[in-house]
Amino acid sequence: MSIWDNLNTRTLFGSAKATGTQVNTQEKDIHLEEKNRQLLNDINLINKSLMRADGGIIPGSGEVKTYTQTNDSDYQFIIPPDGEVWMIQGISSTVDASGANTAYLYLTSPGLTATADMVYLSSLASSSDNVPIFPSDAEYKSNFLELTSNMYLRVHSNMDNVTTGSTTFKVGYVRKR
Repeated sequence: MSIWDNLNTRTLFGSAKATGTQVNTQEKDIHLEEKNRQLLNDINLINKSLMRADGGIIPGSGEVKTYTQTNDSDYQFIIPPDGEVWMIQGISSTVDASGANTAYLYLTSPGLTATADMVYLSSLASSSDNVPIFPSDAEYKSNFLELTSNMYLRVHSNMDNVTTGSTTFKVGYVRKR
């Protein structure tokens, strides 16, 4: 079977666009050896065509995702599919409640417990504030957070300090690979 066999119905953009998972499935068993030189060249061509090889932002891949939390719990927020890398460009939280609330952003990996996660950033907000969590004014704007399927974002809103209401997290991101 050729590397092209399961990709020949896929496109570079649009609803039939080849995904990172589909390309990874085709490449995963190819060994780095002399007899596979043409296959390796084909992989390079496919990855360049899908803009998976240059490390830049993939055009048309930007999105803002929101999640509203109404209780004191964790939510696995942004988890890229296997084979994809996403770059977080900004995160904010808005509290629609009486009282104050601390919104937490964690970097985590599969299998980690909440106590083992890395607290990346947190922000205290009061009713109706739209507080930027990342990047904040104190940070350089060139610091971007890159995520993969094994290092992703988890959010937590400390709703214990809120009598009624919710916290809405907003994340802007683009796909790099």
